[in-house]
Amino acid sequence: MHRLEDAYAGQVTFFHLDVDMPAYDEARQQVGVTGRSQYFLLDTDGNVAARWFGPIDFEQISAEIDILLQQQ
Repeated sequence: MHRLEDAYAGQVTFFHLDVDMPAYDEARQQVGVTGRSQYFLLDTDGNVAARWFGPIDFEQISAEIDILLQQQ
């Protein structure tokens, strides 16, 4: 995740929603987080544009982010 944050600094906002912290319950419910190791790409309207479970692949997620950035 940190590699993605570095690559898209200033272009994409990253949020870390810890499933063990009640303060994040509302935000997790809004995007549908049901457990650990879930990743979501949201568009500027807050809609889920893509979702991944488990280990993430930098190239795959980076390609999805690039597509979404080009659409805006």
